[in-house]
Amino acid sequence: VFPPRTESPPGIRAEQVPGQPPGTFIAHNVTPGTYSLGWEIIGDAPVYFKSVLVEGIVMQQSFRLDQPPLRPIEVVWGLATGVITGMVTNSKMEPASDVTVVAMGNRGSRYATSGPDGRFRITAVPPGDFRVYAWEAIPLYSWQDPAVMQRDGSKGIDVHVDDGGNA
Repeated sequence: VFPPRTESPPGIRAEQVPGQPPGTFIAHNVTPGTYSLGWEIIGDAPVYFKSVLVEGIVMQQSFRLDQPPLRPIEVVWGLATGVITGMVTNSKMEPASDVTVVAMGNRGSRYATSGPDGRFRITAVPPGDFRVYAWEAIPLYSWQDPAVMQRDGSKGIDVHVDDGGNA
């Protein structure tokens, strides 16, 4: 796993924390101001954002500093994502192929398409609670439209994925 690519203000750098689990980074030379964390993961890397600690306090992805922190800021990445697998069937209980299956949770959504045998596999799923939906014909990403979810929101199945687990 490679560290996230960052575009920081001059003087701010992030580095792996010696003696800590992989995925734990510290930012040095941070000055007062409002910060928003951003990252780009290239490819299908099985990582997810876990937390950011400022002065030992868990913060959200956006936070304000009124003075330089006394301790380095720690950004922690989770390296053990999970997998959601299953089978989609039609109204006759036959395997349904080419069905879009979407897992939606508070950390975003992941999707896959069912194969000829109706089976699907959604990978790189961060831990948490998800609602899984299946659509035979839906334009890509239209599940992010509130009108679609108002119509179909109750049709999903709830699943839970543990850190590195399967559902």
